[in-house]
Amino acid sequence: MILCVSASLREIFFDLCSCVEEEMMTFIPSEFAIGGVYFPPLLIASILGVAAAVLSAFLLNRYRLSRFFFYPPLVFLALAIIYTSVIGTFFIPA
Repeated sequence: MILCVSASLREIFFDLCSCVEEEMMTFIPSEFAIGGVYFPPLLIASILGVAAAVLSAFLLNRYRLSRFFFYPPLVFLALAIIYTSVIGTFFIPA
C-alpha cells in the first residue's frame, strides 16, 4: 500500500515538474505590464540601478567615505551604470 502511494506521488511530482519546466521554457517576458502600460526591461533595470546608486551615495556620504573620491558625481554615475548592468543582466531577463 505504501509503495503504491509513493509511486503515485512520484508520478504526480514528475508530471508537475515537467509542466513547470515547459512553462518556464516558453514564458520569457519581453516587457513588464504595470497597470496596463508596457515598460521595457531596460527602463525597469535603470530605475532600480539608479535607486541602488542613490542608496550607495547616501551611505557613502553618511559615513564620510565620499571625501576620498576626486569627483563624487562621477562616482555616482559609475555606480548607476554598474548597478543597472548587473540588475539587467542577472535579475531581469530581457
